[in-house]
Amino acid sequence: MFILMFITRLVVSALLIGLAILMLTKNKKFVDFFGKNPWAERHLGGGGTYTLFKMIALLLIFFTLLYLTGMLNSFLTSVLGLVFPGVKS
Repeated sequence: MFILMFITRLVVSALLIGLAILMLTKNKKFVDFFGKNPWAERHLGGGGTYTLFKMIALLLIFFTLLYLTGMLNSFLTSVLGLVFPGVKS
């Protein structure tokens, strides 16, 4: 059971990190597909949509690595515990 869970976690993580790397390297294609984001263009300056997609990709890598190592639940409960004091692990 543990091996199957580990393999599933590894495959999902590889796919998500692959998507994030694709977002970082083919940023223009993502912007062409999804269009420009007016909020990002206004608040992040010229080319803000590209910056937004890169920030999303880096966050995706961060959270995927937390998921892969099994620390995602602990991280989210500790962060949400600061915002919502009633949250417990």
